[in-house]
Amino acid sequence: MRGKHKGEKGLVTSVKEDVAYFYSDIQKREFKVFLNDCQLSSQASESLPYNADSNQYITYDLVVFSNKVGVVIASEKDSLKIVNE
Repeated sequence: MRGKHKGEKGLVTSVKEDVAYFYSDIQKREFKVFLNDCQLSSQASESLPYNADSNQYITYDLVVFSNKVGVVIASEKDSLKIVNE
């Protein structure tokens, strides 16, 4: 993402004329951006089942799962949000 929301990543939910609406997984909210400020990202995020009570992982931990490597970007009650390439 370029412009006002530089560096944000998310899922495009709709497009109207020259504006895209996208949902940020990290901030848990929707943004409105101009299409020319959008960029295709090679990064993807996944949610994995997780018991938060175990306190095994914290944000920015490097993890290995399903023969992939990723970084924990969020810990929720019953899942971890992981970004990987």
